[in-house]
Amino acid sequence: MPRHHMHNVIIIGGGLAGLSAAIYLGRSRRDTLLIHSGRSMAKWERDAQNYLGFPDGIDGNDLLARGFAQARCFNAEVVEDEVNALKHNREGWFEVASTAQLYLAQRVLLATGLTHLLPDIPGAKNCLGKSLFFCKDCDAYRVQGRSIVIIGTNNEATEYALSMLLFSSNVLICANGSPSRWDTAHAGWLGEYSVPVIQEHIGSILHDRGQLSAVVLESGESLGTSRVYDSRRCLSSRPGGASGCSIGQRRSDCRRP
Repeated sequence: MPRHHMHNVIIIGGGLAGLSAAIYLGRSRRDTLLIHSGRSMAKWERDAQNYLGFPDGIDGNDLLARGFAQARCFNAEVVEDEVNALKHNREGWFEVASTAQLYLAQRVLLATGLTHLLPDIPGAKNCLGKSLFFCKDCDAYRVQGRSIVIIGTNNEATEYALSMLLFSSNVLICANGSPSRWDTAHAGWLGEYSVPVIQEHIGSILHDRGQLSAVVLESGESLGTSRVYDSRRCLSSRPGGASGCSIGQRRSDCRRP
């Protein structure tokens, strides 16, 4: 397995956070390597309207391309690769391993972030970033006055629904066949604000080139809607060897089904 030379810093993750770090470290004249898998969640965003400096919005892919170009301007090295393991060796250096490469660094910055898990519903993937969203803070503004379905069963799902009432009067929750897990207080708020809750499984999502027209339940009933939010079920994204025994840090997963 060939070895790269010793870098001051290796950044694992090429999303907006990793790219920002690469720009700052490059400008600070640190020997910086950024390793990314090409799967940043920014690619899901077709029209980022809340990113500083782009009042007319910008496609997430364009924003990433600008970030990579800017990082390279300040001599940060960028490699597309899949990191499999990370460990702190006996010499005190970090070893970052891919399938065919071993990278060495004095410091490692983990910027792998989180990956949201799409609901396993036919049609959902086609609508991602167009009419199906995860983040109410990012995307609620653009759905004002629309009919909205929130998919979820926990306290966060109820908070999504209640927050959306600021933007639309037509909001409901679909548990997609799972038992409700929100607490008594949240259940009371749903009742107080008359937010409908449907327990039935979702059979499919109808759409036209990613633009939702209906959520179809397994019974065949169609819920006319134009936007869906999935209360965020997320999975921590880390290199396979980034465990406590390897780098001295405690692992934690973020799963909110």
